[in-house]
Amino acid sequence: MTRCRVDVGAASVDEKSEHQRRKDRPLARGCLWYFPDALMAVAEVSRIGGEQHHKGDALHWEKDKSTDHADCIVRHLADSGTLDKDGISHTAKVAWRALALLQTELEAADSELRVVRDAQRVERLKAARDGIKKT
Repeated sequence: MTRCRVDVGAASVDEKSEHQRRKDRPLARGCLWYFPDALMAVAEVSRIGGEQHHKGDALHWEKDKSTDHADCIVRHLADSGTLDKDGISHTAKVAWRALALLQTELEAADSELRVVRDAQRVERLKAARDGIKKT
């Protein structure tokens, strides 16, 4: 259970250090070592997709080009256990799409949190400025 308490009036009151938060998330032991073959299949989906959509370019993900991850998950899930016409497992594509959906949700939540924090910071600065003007 992650412990994090944020006070609206302060930047942060009781947050674990970034180092401790990273240490608490066992990426190798809790993900890579659990699912090495599945993650290799997901990486292959990335490679094949990169070749199909960006032949000759360095591997990259254009996040704004495809945003229908939930629909694609269901479509590939219906064909799980078989290969798609490009020879890639539909189930591997389900996993890729699920990771893509999660990543975009986490990034959106982080972005929204940053907007809230920035607005709070602006309000604190305005309050401090107004307090200075009154004296």
